[in-house]
Amino acid sequence: ARLRGIRAAIAREENRPAYTVITNKGLVSLATYRPTTKEEFVRLFGLGETTYQAFGARFIPAIKHFTEKHTKKD
Repeated sequence: ARLRGIRAAIAREENRPAYTVITNKGLVSLATYRPTTKEEFVRLFGLGETTYQAFGARFIPAIKHFTEKHTKKD
């Protein structure tokens, strides 16, 4: 839900449809693989260097926060 919220905020700010920011498949890839670096982000299907340059800085911190919060510590 947080990733959709980020996408929606970007879409509102740029006055464009949300699917043109990142597709639903792209969001699924982000949620599934949880990239925390540029290298991981650009390898995902439907994303890439252009998407990373435009929006990566908005998505990566949210993914890192989620991963840290939901990763079990020993």
